[in-house]
Amino acid sequence: MKKLIYTLLLTGLASAAILEKPSFTKVGFTGASFLRVNTSARLQSLGGAFIAISDDINGLSVNPSGLKDLKERAVLANYTDWIGDFTYSYLAYAMPVPYGALGVQVGFMSYGSFEETTLDEPDGTGNTLSASSTFAGFSYARALTDKLGFGVTLKVIMESIARESATGFAIDLGTHYNTGFKNLRIAMAMQNFGADMSFKGPDLDIGSIPDEWEDIYNYSGSTLPTTFKSSPYKLPLVFKIGVASDLVDFAQHRLTVALDVAHPTDGSENVMAGVEYCFDKMLYLRGGYRLNPDRAYDEWEEGKYTYGLSGGIGLKLGIGPTRITVDYAAMDNGLLGLNHYVTLSYAF
Repeated sequence: MKKLIYTLLLTGLASAAILEKPSFTKVGFTGASFLRVNTSARLQSLGGAFIAISDDINGLSVNPSGLKDLKERAVLANYTDWIGDFTYSYLAYAMPVPYGALGVQVGFMSYGSFEETTLDEPDGTGNTLSASSTFAGFSYARALTDKLGFGVTLKVIMESIARESATGFAIDLGTHYNTGFKNLRIAMAMQNFGADMSFKGPDLDIGSIPDEWEDIYNYSGSTLPTTFKSSPYKLPLVFKIGVASDLVDFAQHRLTVALDVAHPTDGSENVMAGVEYCFDKMLYLRGGYRLNPDRAYDEWEEGKYTYGLSGGIGLKLGIGPTRITVDYAAMDNGLLGLNHYVTLSYAF
């Protein structure tokens, strides 16, 4: 077991030590990028290092196997002030069942409205367009042993712009193992495995008459129905491995550290690290950092070392058999400014 732990830690440290920017990456080769946005303040304040912690409804979107020991029903609502005028809303519900736990989640990214431009009218047509992305997920988790759990999520993904839309399906898989030593947990997850998506809609349907028909055959009939075929795009598939441990675990004090390594199919490896301090199971202080070689190096050269840094606070209040938790997180997104997360959850 110790050899396995050391191997995981060395893997993360080795990835973090990559100091040369890759000469070529596949950044931007996938779509549905809203699926990368963290879905709660707790998750984001830890820098996204959460698949091994994944001990409540917050982990539903990153590692459903964390619900394996769920003992009560829970509802979570999150609002994210994303880049520019973009906003992201997320709602989740989880409940224990006789042989595991079930969860359902919905995420909605609004890109706002913007002016329509065309090749013929690059300065604008006077019309406005709107765009959005949505997903709905259905999860099941179960404990296979007293230490090992497994979870799966089936997703329906929808994106739209103007009158065009794309629909796809994806699956998430996750495992969660508690070694029992200082509550050391090891987890692995695969997210967004699914078929390519492509846009369809009435604006891609046009009527046309081939030039040779008019020139050679003097065709003067009605136009022929024609549909443009949009290029398909892949989903942002990512593989993750992570560890988490409670370095301090007393009656009123708990200190948890976590490290995740993510391997996306459209970029370089990301390393995420987070720390969470809990006082009396009521007050939570969190911090995290995400190292992303595809984006961070130009910022480093400009001396902006806080890019990728996250932090947050949480307050949990018990009211009889129920508990209400309010979490807040902020993330430094470099030249794109700060992103703010506000999450409210209710367990009963």
